[in-house]
Parts: sequence; C-alpha cells; structure tokens
Amino acid sequence: MMKKKWIPLCMLLMGFVFPVSAAPITHVQVTVKTAQYTLPSIVQARIGASIQTVGNHVLLNQDSQTIKAQQAAYVRTLKDIVNRVLIGYTVDDISLKPGTDTQLMVRIRPWNDTVQKVTLSMDYGAVTPLGKTYIQEDIQSIEGVVDNLLLGLPIESLDWAQFTVKEVLEKKIADMLPEFYAHITIKPGKTSAVTIFFIPKLPVVRQVEANVESEHVPQLLFLQAQRNVANKYAGLEGLPIDFVKRHSMAIQEQIYKDMSEQGVIRRYKINVAPKLSVGEKTQIYLQAKTRIYDIRGLVYMDIGRTQNQYIGETVLQAHLGRKIGTQHEVFTDVQLRPGNFTWNMRVGYFCQAKRVKLGIRYETADETVHVFGNVDWQKRWQWRWDRNMTMKRNEWGFRHRMRNYLGIEYVVSSTDHWIRLLGYM
Repeated sequence: MMKKKWIPLCMLLMGFVFPVSAAPITHVQVTVKTAQYTLPSIVQARIGASIQTVGNHVLLNQDSQTIKAQQAAYVRTLKDIVNRVLIGYTVDDISLKPGTDTQLMVRIRPWNDTVQKVTLSMDYGAVTPLGKTYIQEDIQSIEGVVDNLLLGLPIESLDWAQFTVKEVLEKKIADMLPEFYAHITIKPGKTSAVTIFFIPKLPVVRQVEANVESEHVPQLLFLQAQRNVANKYAGLEGLPIDFVKRHSMAIQEQIYKDMSEQGVIRRYKINVAPKLSVGEKTQIYLQAKTRIYDIRGLVYMDIGRTQNQYIGETVLQAHLGRKIGTQHEVFTDVQLRPGNFTWNMRVGYFCQAKRVKLGIRYETADETVHVFGNVDWQKRWQWRWDRNMTMKRNEWGFRHRMRNYLGIEYVVSSTDHWIRLLGYM
C-alpha cells in the first residue's frame, strides 16, 4: 500500500529533474515588411513564398523550446539564407517567435535604385487604325496595372520578378482581350520600358463588303455613302472574328453615326439601319427607310414575248409614293418607253401587311383598272399577281433579285409567257 503512495511523488520529482520537451513546430507564419514603400502585391506574394520555403526548411518539426533557447543563432541562419535567396533586397531585421505556430517577420529594403517610372508602348502589328481604337478601349486600364506591378521594385530584382510580372500581365490582358495573344518585354531601369505585342488569334476577317438595301429610296443615291462606309470599315480586316462579333453593337452604332452625317441622308431625312454579318467575309447591310416617301426607280426589258411590239422593249419606271401610316400608300408610277417615246401614268393605292401587298391602280395609256398583289419571302424572292379588270386578263410573275441592282422574272399572262430582266435604281 505504501509503495502505491510513493509512485505519484516519484513521477513529480522526475518531471523537475528531467523536463518534458516542448511541442514541435507544425506551422510557420511569414510576414514581409518594407522600410519605406509598399511592395506590389504580386511581388510581395512571390517574396513571401520564397521566405516561406526557407522558414519551412529551417524551422518545421524542430523543437520550439530548442529554437527559443538558440534563437539568435537561428535568426542569423535565416537572415543569411534569405539574403542569398532574395535578389535585389537586403534583410534589415528578422523577428522570430517560436511556438507550435511560429511567427516569422522579415523586414527588407532594396539594394540600390528602384523603378521610378514606367513607359508603356503597344505594338499592334498589322492591325489597322480602326482596329486599334477598339483594342485600346478594351485595355485602357492596363497602364495602371503595369505601374502597380513595377513602380518601387529594385532594378536588380527584375531579373527574377519580371517573369512573375509578365505572367500577371498576360493573364490580365487575356481577360481584357481574349481574342489576342500578348507577348511582353521588359527593359529594366529607373525608367523601365514595357512593350506589349498583340497577335490576333485565328480566324480573322479577310474581306469587308458594304451593301445597300433600300425598298423606298433609289439605291443610286447611296453609291457614294456606300463607298465611304466600305472604305472606312475595311479597317476590320485582319481582326479576329470573335473580336469583331464582341464589338458588333458598337460598330453598328458607329456606322449609324457615320451614315447620319452623309449629305444625302440628311437632305432626304432617311433612316439607315446598319446590320453586321461577321465572318471571314464580313457584310455590312445598310437598310435605308423613310417614314413619309416611297421613291423607287426600275428599268426592265422583256425577252421572248410573242407580241412583236414588246420584243426587246425597254421600259423606264419611276415610282413616287406617299405613305399613310405604316401600312398604306397612295402612289403614281410614271413609265417611259424610249423605243417609241410613249408615256404611261399609273395612279393607285395599296395596303401592305408584313410580306403581303394588295392594291388597285388606274393606267392612263390604255385606260384600264388593275387589281394586284405581291408576296415576298426569303428577302430576294417575290410572287406577284396582276388582274386587268377592264380587259379581264391575268398576269403572274415569279421574281428573283439576284443582286442589289439586278433581278430576273418569269412572267405568265393569259395569252403569253416570257422572261423579264430588271434593273433596280
């Protein structure tokens, strides 16, 4: 019984004679500070990671009590290693607080000169001035990013830090401008020079065409405006297709402004709605409309008619209409046959709902009344019907507009059939 009472007392005495060792270090918390300026966050993270590696190698799994007893020697060791690792910086001071979670604070300062100014230049390669404007809009904040990364860094540290800076810049540019590759060069100095080369990703726009689509205004009025748009927006050539698609709304808005400044547009108060179809062959469609007038020109010639008086005859036609609301129109057509210099005037009215048109007209040449209808589909195809109420005759036409200025029609009447070539003005 007495032996059992002595056991705790002996264990207590052994604890005083042979102290129990402290817990090993399981984590090292690194803090980096500078004497006079704030490090760029990405560089501070890189330096912190380097010091963390040193701290882990020297301190992890060591007895914290041993580290505390020999703290001065460990601080000298850590300072020596960190000074060898960090190029461009000198360790001013190290503070070490041993424990299971050891605190390691390192205060550093640059060796000599630091980056005081950054000059940034862009190399766009073969990108046109128009393309540059859209690129610059996307990367307008990049200069601030470059300054934040480089200003205050020791010049010597750029031997290793520039790779980190380049990596961050390339990622930032990829977020701003995903359709281009960025190649970056850095020339160290008090005034460091950064150059960014932009390389477009394939596929790119190879050709740009501008086309006028006008049902109510003569297309000949837009020839010069069409050329101006085609010449300016040829600047989209060489840009990545995805880049142009991403900016398509801004491009269409700019085309609209450009067209609004054209003399013919202002003079006749025409509304032009641009539409962009982006691809290797990019199409700019200029849809011209007017809310008041309907003015059109047409030239046609019939081929293959059995009536001799019509064979190869050319007809010039001018359509002058006044819109009433959005669906109704009263109009006058003036026709001239240059072959025998005869005139015909057609006065009428029609109502149009979506792609279907129904109307009535009176022709002065033969004093006849006609009821007519048109059905449009797929933009360039049209079926038409004309009923001569006075002479009880019908005429059907199946028309295809092959180009903006050229069309062809197959015509069948109650007594004949033929081909009609059409020229749109």
